[in-house]
Amino acid sequence: MNKASAEIAQVATSEDPAADLTSSAVSLLESKLQVEANAKVLKTASDTMGSIIDIKV
Repeated sequence: MNKASAEIAQVATSEDPAADLTSSAVSLLESKLQVEANAKVLKTASDTMGSIIDIKV
């Protein structure tokens, strides 16, 4: 995510700012979606572990 942010900040010095901005924005959105997906996986794992503990006790 930091790389995409840095690329967006450097668009003004690029030969093709539109293309660079687009690819950087896409990378930033991909990173956001990956973080959201990872958070959902962690929540599901936590919920599952809670259920297993409840069943064992």
